[in-house]
Formats: sequence, C-alpha cells, structure tokens
Amino acid sequence: MRNLSQTYLDLPAVLNPNVGNESTSMDIVKSDSDSWTFLSDLSLLRAVMPTVLVAVSLLAWYYGASLDKKPKLPLPPGSLGLPIIGETLSLMFQGQRFFEDRRERYGSVYKTHLLGSPIIRVCGPDNVRKILLSENKLVTVYWPTSVRALLGDGTVSNAIGNLHRTRRRALQRAFCYEALSEYLPVMQKVVRDHIRRWCLEKVVYGYQECKNMTFAVSAETLVGFNMESEKHKSLVHVFDVFVENLFCLPFQIPGLGFSKGMSARKRLLVEIGESLTGKAKRNDVEEASNESGEFAFSQDAMSRLLEAQGEDSLTSSELRELCLELLFAGHSTTASAATSLLLQLNKHGDVLSKVQAELKSADLSLGEQGDLTMASLGQLEYVTAVVKEVLRLSPPVGGAYRTVLKSFNMNGYEIPAGWTLTYNIRDTHNTSDLFSNVTSFDPDRWLPRSSCSKEDKFHYLPFGGGTRACVGKEFAKLFLKVFVVEIVRSCSWQLMNNDVNMSYLPVPHPVDGLPLSFTSVSSARSQVAMDM
Repeated sequence: MRNLSQTYLDLPAVLNPNVGNESTSMDIVKSDSDSWTFLSDLSLLRAVMPTVLVAVSLLAWYYGASLDKKPKLPLPPGSLGLPIIGETLSLMFQGQRFFEDRRERYGSVYKTHLLGSPIIRVCGPDNVRKILLSENKLVTVYWPTSVRALLGDGTVSNAIGNLHRTRRRALQRAFCYEALSEYLPVMQKVVRDHIRRWCLEKVVYGYQECKNMTFAVSAETLVGFNMESEKHKSLVHVFDVFVENLFCLPFQIPGLGFSKGMSARKRLLVEIGESLTGKAKRNDVEEASNESGEFAFSQDAMSRLLEAQGEDSLTSSELRELCLELLFAGHSTTASAATSLLLQLNKHGDVLSKVQAELKSADLSLGEQGDLTMASLGQLEYVTAVVKEVLRLSPPVGGAYRTVLKSFNMNGYEIPAGWTLTYNIRDTHNTSDLFSNVTSFDPDRWLPRSSCSKEDKFHYLPFGGGTRACVGKEFAKLFLKVFVVEIVRSCSWQLMNNDVNMSYLPVPHPVDGLPLSFTSVSSARSQVAMDM
C-alpha cells in the first residue's frame, strides 16, 4: 500500500505524454500514470490552452512574488529554464532521465522549475531525515489541486495537524495485527483465484492483471465489496478512470480528465455509501442480539472503522472518503511491487529456487487454501528478504512533495519558504552507502534477518517515514508475501518478451505491460506423468 501522504513525485502525471493512449491490456498505470487523458484530444486542448497559459502565468507570478528575495545562502544549483514553463518540456521528453542527469550534474540537492512552480529536489538519508522529521515545522504536506479535490479534503493524505492525527489514528485500527489476521484468508483466496485464471489464458499482461488483483484484494478486505458480483466487478473500470485522472489540470470541463475523475469519484462514493449503510444495519442487528456488543463479522477495514466509532467518530461523508482513499492507497503501488516480483523471480532462477526450498522446509509447498497464517508467513525469512529487496530496488513510490513553510539550510544551500520541495526515495536507495552493488537484485543482503537501525532507517524507506509514514505498510508487506508464496508454489511463468524496458514514471513498470505465459504446477505434473 502506498504511503497515504505520498504522491508520485518523479513525474506528476500531468506531464506524461502517453496519457490515455495505452491499451487496456497494457495499462501499466492506467490507474494512475495516464493522467492527462485529454492530450489525445488536440481540439479540446487548443480550446483550453489560453486559459491554461493564463492560469500558469498567474501561478508563476504568485510563486515569484512569494519567494525569498534575499536569501542568506546561495540557492541550490540547477536551472529554472524558460519563463513560465521552466524545464517542463525537457521533463516531458526525457522522463526519468531528466532527474538522473540533474542528479549527476548537480548532486543530491538541486533546483528546477516545473508547471510554473520552482521546485527543489533532494535525496540522501541525511537530507530526507531532515525533511521527514520537520513536518509542520519547516515543511508541510503538498498535493496538487486535482488530488485534493478527487480524494477529499478530510482524508489522511490531505489533512494536517490534529485532523491528520485523528484520521491516522482511525485508520490504524484497520491495520493492527488482529485485523491483518482477519484479512489474510480473503487475501489468499483472491490471489489464488487470479493465479488459477492466469494459468488458463495464453497471454497475460502482468501489470494490468496485478492491478486487477490488488484492486480485488483492497476492495474485499478494506472496503468489503463482493468482487464476485457483476456490480462490483464493473467498479474496476470506474476506479481506473478515477485514478488515471488524479493528476490533471483541475478544470471542470466536460470531456477532460478532471471532469471524468469527478464523475468516477461520485459513482465510487455511492457504492461505498451503500456498503456502509448495509454494514451499519448489520451492526445494529448484531448489537441487539449480543449484550456484549462484540461483533464476529468485522473482517474488512470498513467494518472495523464502523465498530470503533466513538471518540474519533467520523461522519458518513468522511467515512466514504476514507474508504476511497484506502482503495487508492492499496492499488497501483502495490501492483507495481507485485509486477516487479514477477519480473525479478523470473530473471533470477537461483532466488526462485531458494524460495521453493524455504517453502518446502516450512511444509508450505503443497498450496492448500487456508494454510497460510501470520505465524507461518512470519517464519519465512527468505521470502521476507525477497520482498524487502524488491522494495529497495524498485520502490513503487518515487518520493513525496512538501511545501516549504520556513527557509532553512540544507548542505549549505538556502531552501526558501514558499518553494515546493520533493524528496526522492529511489535516488536515496540508489546512492546509499549502506548497500553494496545497489543495482543488483540480492535478497541475501537482508540475511540473517535484520532491520535498519534507527540511524540507518533513512537509507531504506519504501514506505516513507516520519509522521506520514505509510499507515498500511504491514498490509502491503503481508500481501506481497502471500503473492510470492502462491505464485512460486502454484505455477511457473515465462516472459513473452525477454527485452524488458522499464519506465519509472510515475511507478516502476515494464513499458510493454509484461506479457507472460503461465503454467500451473499441477498441469505440469500431469503432463510429465502422461509422458512417462
């Protein structure tokens, strides 16, 4: 699950020139990277361009007027590019290479200018530590206007101060150990059902299918949807429309991304509201028949939130937005990590063999529904190391945005109040001196079982850190462990294209969608028996 306060900073999806042009089967982040869907409609773009230019010009003027005119220290190195548009065009054409070039040229702290806004980009454990531990002192959370409107002002992502603490406390109830134990059987069943279906198809586009799977897991375990029903199955497409338009120009013009996103939001909130109403009625029935008020049906996060209503009671509207945020948080980034697992386990046969050996020694190689428990998964040290290594090498969330509240010094440079600042997780992992051979996939680096010390934790932060660390990180890690176990013991898979090119904007994904062919272990065994 993505960090609820994090946004895909590597490239705000509004800059992605491929938005809305990929096929459904190869929709690598049609749920969250293809945000400027209206780019495919040049006539609409031309119609609104004058308004856009005026808005961007005003934005540029505002930021220019609000910046520190006389910094005590020099600004970080870098370029602000052309007037108004800054270096936006370079970013559109170069993609991830834009950031790599500037990091090589300027170091771990540099300035640029994107979409009318001056931005300072930083990486490195010491710099990231300073930012994450200075929430609401030096910096505060920042989300684009479109994200705030589509997710809602009262969500954990957008909330600050006491409201953020209240919302976060409410969500933590949904991710305690007991709750995860209740989610596990449903999680395992959904994963097994998807893998079984993959084995019946000739070609499976790995990323799209991982997105479908993670949505089903999140919808059932977090919101309580019945994904077997046709009504709720249809929500997969609606949710894709919602997420693909999160990062867009916030103009409510029919046919453009923001309008599509708001329509999808409305439909999703209606479905969530109906589910909430049904659960509330069920609560009343159970409570009336149970003097202790203990309910036995709280198997999804929404039910737990309803059950715990009290000191931090939420309104119906707030609950619906919180559930929508849960769906968003548990979808594309988790799907990206699952896709990376498919790719890395296929490329590294030695790692796959070690996972198989560990499952055999733990008596988990047969693959029976319900055989996975929190305890049994907790004993799988190598599987845990594989998941940690995937999150190190390909962290689904590139980093996060902040707004600078008060000018401060970083590495001898002035970070001016009013600027937008981004900290980068991927660059921090790749430049950390804590890891050797940083570009190699090596789960053994995490063995024997270890965790980063207090001083080292800012070298490895796939779920962010500080007061806005991902509240659902244990849910995400649990899902990824279940996925590794089930995919390894249930089937084998082959790449249809061995030359896999990766894009990292806004999340790591194969450019071709990762076409795969799956063969179930039981089918392979049957074929061997027939050949004999």
